[in-house]
Amino acid sequence: MPQLKERTALNTLLDDLKSEIAGGRTVAIIGAGVSVAATNRHTCASWTGLLHDGVKRCEAVSQLSSYLADTLRTQIDSNNLTFLLSAAEAIAETLGAPNGGEYRRWLRESVGALKVEKRELLEALRDLGVVLATTNYDGLIEEVTGLQAVTWMDGPKVERVLKGDDKGVLHLHGFWDKPESVILGIRSYEKILGDQHAQTMQRALSSLKTILFIGFGAGLDDPNFGSLLEWTGKVFSSSEYRRFRLSRESEREELQKLHPPNQ
Repeated sequence: MPQLKERTALNTLLDDLKSEIAGGRTVAIIGAGVSVAATNRHTCASWTGLLHDGVKRCEAVSQLSSYLADTLRTQIDSNNLTFLLSAAEAIAETLGAPNGGEYRRWLRESVGALKVEKRELLEALRDLGVVLATTNYDGLIEEVTGLQAVTWMDGPKVERVLKGDDKGVLHLHGFWDKPESVILGIRSYEKILGDQHAQTMQRALSSLKTILFIGFGAGLDDPNFGSLLEWTGKVFSSSEYRRFRLSRESEREELQKLHPPNQ
């Protein structure tokens, strides 16, 4: 009987999500898991994999010692957000972010070089007919959909996409071909957290659309989305409208523990 009740509750949620999608009221926010699947697990498709690639690039083009390189690798593998951001900041600074030539070249030759190897998931997202947003830096969604990349820095374009007047893929953490928009290390996170228009647009997503998170593991714990989830939990605690996080059946119970009921 408990299993039957749980299945009935799950079906209720799925029916609600399907209704929101059919009504054009949904924005799908796509995480690294989608890029990993679409590229057949390419190293640079995940954030930690990209950071490891960044350490290699720093070793190749700078005076980064083997001791410092090993320290950065330990931070990346720590599964600790503070250490991860610290490593990302060191990589970005070493390569001359945001406008240095080595930084731009690294982004182009790593995440910018990703190509779709498995199209099914991205085609399914395209065919949902919802607004597509992503925290990924790559252009995989654009490759399949033919849409243009719109970064968090493109304020007026973001508004037009949200209103449905224009088509585009919203890059909430930046796009590789616009290095100044890429949210990689501590300083860049501080930049987007201090950008009033970017924060307002993200909150507008929660206010005006039903959010569907797809392809997120620990990615929702980053400072930007952590603050968004905290804010929505407080402001919309009495809202009748739900927010969704898509997961495998085997992961659902553990992921649910990460979110209080108001999220």
